[in-house]
Amino acid sequence: MNARRKKALTTTVWLAWTGAAVWTGVVADPYWLQITCLIAAATALRLALRGVRPATGHVRPGLRFGGGRAVVRLKGDLTATSAENATRRLTEALDPPPSVLEIDLANVSSLGKDSIQALFTALRTAGEQGIPVLVSGANRQTRTTLHGKGLDRFFRYADVPGQPGHEDRR
Repeated sequence: MNARRKKALTTTVWLAWTGAAVWTGVVADPYWLQITCLIAAATALRLALRGVRPATGHVRPGLRFGGGRAVVRLKGDLTATSAENATRRLTEALDPPPSVLEIDLANVSSLGKDSIQALFTALRTAGEQGIPVLVSGANRQTRTTLHGKGLDRFFRYADVPGQPGHEDRR
């Protein structure tokens, strides 16, 4: 079962639970049981809506900002243990396709083999969808690694003046 179908099934179950709780709250005799059922219905509805749109009420890295831009902020040593999380976040940022994908590497100290693979996969997917990719905040060591692996052919640095894709952030 794919992730989208699983999410739809989970949302449907929570909506069914909401309907059952509302119905029980309406027909229940004791007043305290009505209140309990309606509270349960409100909770189930909130969980159902969270399944439809998981970021309701707060902004997390990787979600959309103004103009349809997706920003993914990575941090720490991107090694085998954190590469799976990076892959997941980059993949989520590309669905639905944003107008621009920005990968913020300002807090990345080093890149491992698995994180290079995660970046390559995201860059390939973005390229197939025609999504421009900007990399910001990469330190010298990270840029050297990206250049050595040939990945810098697939994106632009957002913080290099004079390069296409550069944005003045003043």
